[in-house]
Amino acid sequence: MRSISACLLALTAAFAAPALMAAETRPAPLVLIVPFTQNGPTDNVARPVAEAMGRALGRSVVIKNIVGGGGSVGAQQAARATADGETLLLTNLSQAAAPALNARLGYDPVKDFEPIGLVADVPMVLLGKSTLKADSFDGLRQLLDKPSRRLVLGTAGKGSASHLCGLLLGHSMKMEFGERVYPGTEQAVADLVTEGNIDLLCDQVSNVLTQVQGKNVKVYGVTSANRLDVLPAVPTLAEQGLGGFELLAWHGLYAPRGTPQASLDRLAGALRTALDDPRLKKALAAIGARVPSADKASAKALRTRLESEMTRWQQVVSGERAPPR
Repeated sequence: MRSISACLLALTAAFAAPALMAAETRPAPLVLIVPFTQNGPTDNVARPVAEAMGRALGRSVVIKNIVGGGGSVGAQQAARATADGETLLLTNLSQAAAPALNARLGYDPVKDFEPIGLVADVPMVLLGKSTLKADSFDGLRQLLDKPSRRLVLGTAGKGSASHLCGLLLGHSMKMEFGERVYPGTEQAVADLVTEGNIDLLCDQVSNVLTQVQGKNVKVYGVTSANRLDVLPAVPTLAEQGLGGFELLAWHGLYAPRGTPQASLDRLAGALRTALDDPRLKKALAAIGARVPSADKASAKALRTRLESEMTRWQQVVSGERAPPR
């Protein structure tokens, strides 16, 4: 009986050993911090990117949503993460606007991060609830000109792309909007569709394409310099009188300061491979996001864009004239 038990134990150990060895050699998932809500517009960009980078790296990439402060809470945690290439940050243009909006930010968007590369540009769309008495952008301007009418704009909080779009619109139109803050713009979209507490919303096309195509909201224009392939009939705000107006929710990938160059090179290579992946291109195109060209996706180009945009948002927030885009 003892010999049978010993044989069974030996067989169990023999079968278990390869599994244990595989578990020991399998790399832990790379953590990608997304400082906005799950299923929100930036998260919608990050998930197919994480899958494509996982294929390029030969390991899993898991997303960790850390919400708050218009992206600054998650960015601060990413800045404080161990600089070993195992924790990254994927965020949008809020990275550039944060210093202008918060004097006590707790991190430096340039000095505390190593840029890896630009991920995607996502144009935004200005929407209104279906009962709003303005059927065009010109009609909206006339409505806003009425001194008794102050429209309420939904945002995902100070520093979010939706908030920044409202700031730039107000700056360009020399008008002020009321504001209602939501945990994420997916909740704002739902409120806009049900004609709840807001009149307007400026959001990334990746988050509102379904509602626009379903004609559940009024559409006043896109924020890109040119019309979008996914919404060819929707004019840009620039062609409707806001000359030079352009706003893209650009998304960049960063590592904590001090990450070894070898790790940065490996991650940058994986990002380039991911951006060339037909599956990723198809997924991003389906939500209106644009994959950058190789020269614009480099680490150097991302740093240059970040610094340029920081200057731009300082001017917008301080009330100075913002440079056209």
